[in-house]
Amino acid sequence: MSTARQQLEHGKARSRHDGNQVWGLLIVFVIVLLLWNTVFIAPLKLLVVFFHELSHAIAAIITGGKVHGMELNIREGGLTYHSGGNFFLIASAGYLGSMLWGAMLILAARFVKRRQVVTFLLGLVLLGAGLLFMRPIFGFGFIFCLVVGFLMLFLASRAEDGWHNFLLKLIGITSCLYAVLDIKSDILDRPHLHSDAVALQQLTLIPSVVWGVLWMALSIACTWWCLRLATRRRAGDETGD
Repeated sequence: MSTARQQLEHGKARSRHDGNQVWGLLIVFVIVLLLWNTVFIAPLKLLVVFFHELSHAIAAIITGGKVHGMELNIREGGLTYHSGGNFFLIASAGYLGSMLWGAMLILAARFVKRRQVVTFLLGLVLLGAGLLFMRPIFGFGFIFCLVVGFLMLFLASRAEDGWHNFLLKLIGITSCLYAVLDIKSDILDRPHLHSDAVALQQLTLIPSVVWGVLWMALSIACTWWCLRLATRRRAGDETGD
């Protein structure tokens, strides 16, 4: 009986520790949220905007369209220029794609043993997309992709594993919840601005606020599920990430 009780208490302790990881990461996100409009978070914000625009570009290519260029600007905004393809899927892909990029990074930080490989691949994605899509050449977005891409490659070769774990989860959770941050600013607070949700409203006649709230709900649900999965111990684990 004592052994069974000890195992039960040990299991509860491990569960609490996992829960602490979830809340710890959410606290980090709250700090990011509070600093969202400051210069300290600008590189992280630009990175998730990059994921958003890259998702538009990928959706355009997958649905038979053509990408004419992507743009990032110093005001932390972005645009993707495309023609053809499925407009509904392309417009939807921005926030949904940001969410999926974030989910992949969170889960990769948990389940990929060599996290530096993930950081290395992320650097290659930035460099490849920058060279292929970012316009104008040597414009702000192009330079951002090259600088951050090479930084990721450098970190992949030099940083300790713990830094990769933290970095990937930080980028992942911010990208997952980008819809919550951006939609509040661009759709709920300023519904007159042109946005992906407004584009879908014009296409479907469903109000942009509905699309915005839907994306926000999906974003929150996906983030919570990923964090719970990423901080859950597997059978036989004795140490946490």
